[in-house]
Amino acid sequence: MNCLNCHVGTMKPELVETWFKRDGRWELVTNIPAMVCDSCEERVFSQTAVDRVEHVLRNYDLAGLRR
Repeated sequence: MNCLNCHVGTMKPELVETWFKRDGRWELVTNIPAMVCDSCEERVFSQTAVDRVEHVLRNYDLAGLRR
């Protein structure tokens, strides 16, 4: 699949890490499946991946593990 951002690179599956801002705090989440351009490094996340990250962050908050 060609990159929709740069139109030069090829999108390839990778596990990435990224930061999410929630409730005024930044949370680092690792091992997220994404399609990443081998030229411009544009990342595309599936809705399933986003839903799983939201689930993890929500459970993390509820478990009182933050601090």
